[in-house]
Amino acid sequence: MTHQQLMTLISQGEIEKTISVLLDFVGSHYARFATDIYLISGRFNQVEKERRQNTIPSGDYRIEINSIQKSLMDIIVSMEGLNEGSFKRKKNDVEILAQIKELENRFDLCRKKAKAIEKNPTRLREKNEISRELSQIFIDHPEMIQKFFGANSEGVISGIANRYKRLPELSGIDYFESISKIDLGNFTKCCIVNALAEILYSGQLRTGDDGRISKILDELFPNSYQTVRLSITRVSAELDYFSGNI
Repeated sequence: MTHQQLMTLISQGEIEKTISVLLDFVGSHYARFATDIYLISGRFNQVEKERRQNTIPSGDYRIEINSIQKSLMDIIVSMEGLNEGSFKRKKNDVEILAQIKELENRFDLCRKKAKAIEKNPTRLREKNEISRELSQIFIDHPEMIQKFFGANSEGVISGIANRYKRLPELSGIDYFESISKIDLGNFTKCCIVNALAEILYSGQLRTGDDGRISKILDELFPNSYQTVRLSITRVSAELDYFSGNI
């Protein structure tokens, strides 16, 4: 679809169709606005859900839709003059898995170094950087997350957790349930707790999701450093507040 066709779609208020076209595009190409598209898509789905359930006032709904339309327009305008050839196509599954494996190995090596040099801030920064690189892969290729359900790789788990922190979605609860019983390091636990907090703050929780998150937090608590326990306690308290348990 050409730039002009996208402009026509959004100007006609075809928000769902516009999002669908852009999702297809970022699903196969690297684009700097990929994360924005995923966030806008999630926001649009949430607003439409509230409209169907009649839980959002019509005035607020219109404000949200206008804002989403403006965000999409800004992205489309930024694409003016660019054709599909201007964007690098994404790698295939074999290439992506090889990239994940390389980052996973780097993370494991970093953990070994950290154990030899206690409280080394350089190792912490290195783990953060690797985790962020992995999170971008899982943002660009969300279908890859399913391949790592139940995996015990600290690097991959940290990367996926970082992904859900940056792009909170309810599917993150499913993933964290699949790895919650695995014996994890404190860095990885912190990544998971931070991701669960963002999922909580996103306002997407359904009935019963609070109990699922609470169980995950309880399973992360044992054998954790004090700082991790404090984070878990804080998110547990906020969960109680948001779910009306206090």
